[in-house]
Amino acid sequence: NSMTHLQKINNEKHEQRRMVMQYISDRGLSHELGASIIRHVRKTSGQRKGLVESDIPCLKHLPRDLRDQLRVEVYSQWLAFHTLFKALSNSEPGIFLELCQNSMTERALAPGDELFRFGAKCSHMYFVVKASLSYVFGYGELEQKSTEVGIRQWLSEATLWVKWSHQGRAYASCSSACDIVMLIASEFHTLFANSSSRMQLQQYARLYATRATSDNGGAEHVSDVWGQRPLIAEFVDQAFEIQRENDEQKILLMMS
Repeated sequence: NSMTHLQKINNEKHEQRRMVMQYISDRGLSHELGASIIRHVRKTSGQRKGLVESDIPCLKHLPRDLRDQLRVEVYSQWLAFHTLFKALSNSEPGIFLELCQNSMTERALAPGDELFRFGAKCSHMYFVVKASLSYVFGYGELEQKSTEVGIRQWLSEATLWVKWSHQGRAYASCSSACDIVMLIASEFHTLFANSSSRMQLQQYARLYATRATSDNGGAEHVSDVWGQRPLIAEFVDQAFEIQRENDEQKILLMMS
């Protein structure tokens, strides 16, 4: 019953705290570090993080068509806030559906959880779907003031266009959980490598990389949160307009 379940949860929390304290003692950690760890565990152990598909065992047994529909509805709404993916959903509807079904995943962060750290190789683009993340550009003494990344914003788009390592660290605040959906960069590359929008994507990538470097005084100064709206919309308009102009020129040449 519900009381038994609640008691089980409380017992598990108590056991986790006991194990943390034993580990701190066994490893001879400093009093300052040990106290900080214990404070964090006590503060966050009662706070719940969100649910993701993999947390719910019965969803693994859904028929393929239902699972595909589920993933399209979950992921398409967040991708559509990014102008490029909105354009791709119109120009490449079949590939876009496949992107939602097979190239996206979720992660639920508890308060204080880290999403990524400085210098780590990046393999995903991240979209914030609940609460917000804190992002700190730089490392060590060169760290800058944290930036809040909220719902309908994204991080690390650069990994879709260049080899990218994180230029800062991102984490959920200690006061609230945060839900993230993630696009697997390698899957994105595979799906669109031979698509009819390939030329537009190549042009978009050139615009993105060139502007990121010039706006920030060098590639090493580009942060994981650079490139939000309306800048991205500008790149999409230019990339797709350039392709339209090229197509029109080809038609005129064929007719001449």
